[in-house]
Amino acid sequence: MASSNICDITPFTLQDFPDTPSCILWFSGCNMLCRYCHNLDIVFERTKKIEEEYILDFLRSRIGKLEGVVLCGGEPTLYKDLDLFVKKIKELGFKIKLDTNGSDLEAVKKILPYIDFVAIDFKSDITRFKNITRSSLFDEFYETLKYLIESNINLEVRTTYHHKLLGYETLNQMTLMLEQLGYKNSYYIQRANATEDFEESYYLDMSKIEKRTFEIKSRQ
Repeated sequence: MASSNICDITPFTLQDFPDTPSCILWFSGCNMLCRYCHNLDIVFERTKKIEEEYILDFLRSRIGKLEGVVLCGGEPTLYKDLDLFVKKIKELGFKIKLDTNGSDLEAVKKILPYIDFVAIDFKSDITRFKNITRSSLFDEFYETLKYLIESNINLEVRTTYHHKLLGYETLNQMTLMLEQLGYKNSYYIQRANATEDFEESYYLDMSKIEKRTFEIKSRQ
């Protein structure tokens, strides 16, 4: 049987795909190592991978019970056969949501015809991106973000906030960039959870976030 990059399945969620009862497929491996990451076992591929046919059998058993499938991680676009895999999911009749760090535009382009919703993580502007993600992939992220905004896909941009990593000046530069790119949907700022390196971030003062042409929301 064909192997996959998937290491776990969350069989049911009402929170991860707007208005769509779904399951979550967790893809192992990531090309970023964010300082607030709480999925390190997935990032470092410490968990056993699940056979693709097992996953498809699980999805077949959920036809008529679930409406959507969330591709999460880790970073799903690292899976070299992702385009073939999402096509099989779509043929089963499910809607598909992609959660991505935006580091591989070509992979996103290949699967976008099968995708119904994308959530992209806006880690930081260029000034703090490398420090937060421990990668040099800002330009790749920016091109993917720009492409998705210009497409007709249902899109959510979100940022994980930690007071030791992002200040309000940086957040305001990030929202300004989104405005200049023509982003129209809601932008979500979510607090980082506690990790071994960082305590949980304290209260985010939304009054210090400048208003833009799109709605900015706190997600606790």
